[in-house]
Amino acid sequence: MERKFHTHDIHWLIFVDFMEANLDFARGKFTGIEGKKKTRMLWDDLTNQLNSAGLGLRTREKWQKAWTDLKSKIKQKTATLKFLQQGTRILGIFGSSCFEGTNNPERGIPSTSTVRETETVIEEDNPSTPLSIQTPTTDRKRHLPLENTPFS
Repeated sequence: MERKFHTHDIHWLIFVDFMEANLDFARGKFTGIEGKKKTRMLWDDLTNQLNSAGLGLRTREKWQKAWTDLKSKIKQKTATLKFLQQGTRILGIFGSSCFEGTNNPERGIPSTSTVRETETVIEEDNPSTPLSIQTPTTDRKRHLPLENTPFS
């Protein structure tokens, strides 16, 4: 069984330095037969530099996968940051009340302080004897508030 290889900070520094020095290579701008040869030659050179760090050996393909995975993670985080920035802009438009709420009561929705915990039900057979029924407020299995049910 092959031992899992950990990419160290020194490896990332070598990657970034090499890619900054070879921007066309980093951006995948080489095309055609000559481009493939040049790309393979640069990956071999980078692989030698990374393996010479003295922290283990990997094949060219493994280093390529490490670089691809890193680029993918960075793209994903960048997309998340862009999304969060849009949210920040939206909050600027509406102000903090859109997530903190206001002290104004909602129309047509009773506040939690006016909701009864029990209901009185009158039996049809014996109207003189009302029954008191406890209204469930949580899902017993998950201990979550019931939503979209007659009891919510």
